[in-house]
Amino acid sequence: MGTGLLSYVYNHETPAEALLFHGAHKALRIEAPDIGREFTDGMYIGTDPAGLLHFNDIEDLGIGRKVNYRIQRKVDGGRDYLWVGFYTDEPDSFLAEFLARDERSVVTAMQMDGHTASGEWQKLVMSTSTAVVDKRTDHSYITIDIPGLSMQARMTAPTALRRATFGAHGTLWFKDIRNITKGICANFNSDRMVFMESDSSSREFTAFVRTLRVVVEASYSHWD
Repeated sequence: MGTGLLSYVYNHETPAEALLFHGAHKALRIEAPDIGREFTDGMYIGTDPAGLLHFNDIEDLGIGRKVNYRIQRKVDGGRDYLWVGFYTDEPDSFLAEFLARDERSVVTAMQMDGHTASGEWQKLVMSTSTAVVDKRTDHSYITIDIPGLSMQARMTAPTALRRATFGAHGTLWFKDIRNITKGICANFNSDRMVFMESDSSSREFTAFVRTLRVVVEASYSHWD
């Protein structure tokens, strides 16, 4: 997958997702669950090209270590790729590189080609449970049932969906089961629903549901 676009040859590679965000600020999260690592500069969930994280040694992804990064749009064989290079002092001497097919031109859409910033690697400790999302025509609210945790979230449907009927199955991801019910704000897009403690500009989440096929606007939630 476009490995000729990498700057170096690495000893290891692992599946990962790059989560880009561009709102009041630009930010990045890289999740690599197989090695229990995530890179973050303080954002929650965004758009996600899936690809591979290339690195030599897990120690290069040290917990709490401040690392700089650079995002670029690269093209190979007429196909767009999202590339992220991680470095400390020298901008062209990379500790690790992330590469993914960018089929939706996320780098361009988010205006993040050439974006540089810094963040740190952290332990990625996530648990999951099946989620069922439901909206009925005669109900003004959307419900999310998490049967494995005996939990349910209820939120007011936006005006555009007040008379809609839909259902979707997905997966609830969370870091700490004790914090799930602290999510009082829900932010939606086409493939995820993110719960936050404060509002939609929050940089951290309590839980999120993936994958959905429903597009709705932000709404407030209540957990039972």
